[in-house]
Amino acid sequence: MRLTPLHRNLIAIMVTMAAATLTYSLSTPLLSLILDRQGVSGTLIGLSTASQAVAIFAIAPFAPALLRRLGPARLMFAAIAVQLLFFLLLPVFPDVYAWFPLRFMIGAGASVMWVASEAWVNTVVEDRIRGRVLALYSAAVTGGYALGPLVLLATGSEGWAPFLAGGAIFLCAGLATLFGAGVAPRIEGKPSAPLLAYLTLAPLAMLSCAVVAASDGVLAAFLPLYGIAQGLSQEQGLLLLTLVGLGGVVLEYPFGWLADRMNRRLLSLLLSLGLLAGCLAFPFVVPIPGANWVFIFVFGGCLGALYTLGNVLMGERFQGGDLAAASTLFATMWNVGALIGPPLGGVGRDLSPDLGLPGALTLIFAVFLAVPFVTYLRSRRQGS
Repeated sequence: MRLTPLHRNLIAIMVTMAAATLTYSLSTPLLSLILDRQGVSGTLIGLSTASQAVAIFAIAPFAPALLRRLGPARLMFAAIAVQLLFFLLLPVFPDVYAWFPLRFMIGAGASVMWVASEAWVNTVVEDRIRGRVLALYSAAVTGGYALGPLVLLATGSEGWAPFLAGGAIFLCAGLATLFGAGVAPRIEGKPSAPLLAYLTLAPLAMLSCAVVAASDGVLAAFLPLYGIAQGLSQEQGLLLLTLVGLGGVVLEYPFGWLADRMNRRLLSLLLSLGLLAGCLAFPFVVPIPGANWVFIFVFGGCLGALYTLGNVLMGERFQGGDLAAASTLFATMWNVGALIGPPLGGVGRDLSPDLGLPGALTLIFAVFLAVPFVTYLRSRRQGS
C-alpha cells in the first residue's frame, strides 16, 4: 500500500513522540535511582527532576517563532539532537549539581518537541477526523511512556547500558522525524495575540491540559502509596498505576470517535463529571480486589480522553501562527499542572493517608468543573 503524505506525517509524529516519552519514563526513575545511591536527599532529587519541567517557561516565548522559521520537522530534529547530547553527558558528570543545567537543557528540548508535535498533527489533520487521529496520537504517546520502565528493567540502572539504550531511542526518534520531513507542513503567519491571551481564547482546552497534568502527577506520586494504605501490597499498588496508563491507551480511540460525532464541549463536561464522581468513589472501590482494576482502568481512560479532547479543541479553534502559539501555551499548561499536582497530593497525604489522594483529586476537578459547564452552555447559545 502506498503511503499518502498524511500517513507519512502521522507515522513520523507518533513514532517520534512515542520514543520521546519512552526516554522520559526511562530516564526519570533512572536518574532518581542513581542519585539515591549517592545519598542525595529526596528534596534535592525532586528539585533535580523539576529542573526539566521548568524549562518550558524559558523556551515558551521563543517557541512560536522557532516553529514558524524552521517548521515542525526540522525543529523537532534539532530538539532531539539537543536532548541526545545532554542525555549522554549525564553519566560523564554524575553529580546532582552538574545535572541541574543538563536536565534543564533536556527539558527545553522535550518542551520544544511537544509544541512542534501538537502543532504539526493539528495542522495536517481534518477536523472531521481530528478526535480519532488525536486519540491515536495520545495512545502512542502513552504507550511509549509505559515502555520506559520495562527498558530500565532490562538494562539495569548501573553503568552506561541504560544511557546507551536511551541514546539509541533518541536516534530512532530522529529517524522517524526525518521520515516525515519531506511532507511536513509549514506553519505560516504570526500569532494574533500575546501568548497568555490564548488562555482566555481557549480556556477549556488549556485548563483541561493543566488539570490532567496535575491529576497525573498526584497519581504517579501517590497512587501506589494510597493503595498500600488501603490494604493492598506494594505490587498491587504499582499495578494500579500501570492500569491508569493502560486505560489511557485502550480507551483513547472510543472517546476520540465520540469527539467526532457529538458536541465536544458536552463530552468534556460529561468526562469531568465522571472523573469527579470517580474521585469521590476512590475510598470505596480501591480496597476491593478486581473491582479496583476495572475502576482504575476506566478512570485512566477518562483522564487521557480529557487531555485528548483539550488538544482537539485547540486544533479546532486555531490555525497557522495562532496554532503555534496555542500549542506553546498548551505545553506550558501541562508543566503548570505537573508542578501543582504532586505538592497538592503531598499535603493531602500528610493530612490523611486514607483520604488525601482522593481529596486532592476531588479538589482539582471540583474547581475545574465550572469551566466545561460554562463553555458548554455558551456553545448551546451559539448553536455550536
